[in-house]
Amino acid sequence: MKKIAFSLSVLAASLSAHAELSELGDYDLTKVTGQAGVDIELDLALDIGSIVYTDTTDGLDGDGGSLSISTIHIGGGEGRSTLFGFPNPGNTANIDDFKFIIDIDSTGKMVLNGSPTNGISPVDFEITVDEVFLSAANGTKGATLVDGFSVYGGALYFKATIEDKVNAASQMYTNIQLSAQVGIEDMDIDLTSMLGLKIDNMVVAGAEYFETIEENGSPTTTSRVATLRANMFAEPDGSGFVVDFSSGLSATNVFDIYAPEVSLGGQMLGAISLDDVDIRGVSMKFAGH
Repeated sequence: MKKIAFSLSVLAASLSAHAELSELGDYDLTKVTGQAGVDIELDLALDIGSIVYTDTTDGLDGDGGSLSISTIHIGGGEGRSTLFGFPNPGNTANIDDFKFIIDIDSTGKMVLNGSPTNGISPVDFEITVDEVFLSAANGTKGATLVDGFSVYGGALYFKATIEDKVNAASQMYTNIQLSAQVGIEDMDIDLTSMLGLKIDNMVVAGAEYFETIEENGSPTTTSRVATLRANMFAEPDGSGFVVDFSSGLSATNVFDIYAPEVSLGGQMLGAISLDDVDIRGVSMKFAGH
């Protein structure tokens, strides 16, 4: 992709630039530098034929059926001409112009910071999935859950920290905290087979998205991105894996959703707006049975 020429409003909304990084091709570790930390410049296009989860028959309630996700692509927004309302010509099929800086501090905490190479322009990404469906143990295809899925958007920032912590019961555990500033410009979800429902051109943006449109007539770049954060850790007693979205910050894990084209049974229903979707009270624990 070519770097996007943004206005001063974008410059004010962007992150500050870091030091210049050495290039890193697809999985080319020979170009990773390692002076005072590790710097990586991303150039990624990833295709996966399928991901299949099979419920094993060894347990008391497992029946050997499967859930399949077919033809996954992760890359750049090739063919897309805009991002967050600004011209974005020359997009490639790869996620590029995004750099990571990895450091380990004196306490043993690992910190990975990611941002656009120029410190200003959001980096475009696109993820597509052909189909999600169930299968019987003998391989016979069952219900189709998702007929198609695609998401196109931009990222301004990514951060991951890994460190040991102690909980209220004085038990030590390893915590992974992920933070990101991302916006979705176009999400399409096809649930025709299961629900007769299709959602096209859906936007996921920051919590001030609708307010900015009401005040200015159009959204700004800052209102187009949401700040998301999650803490992930295994329970010290081994009872499961936790993903926790709680946050004391008012602008974190709160976002707006606008779906301008929602159809049911092949007929257009209209548009749906969700203002200030707040997931700060959401925590999920995953465990086998």
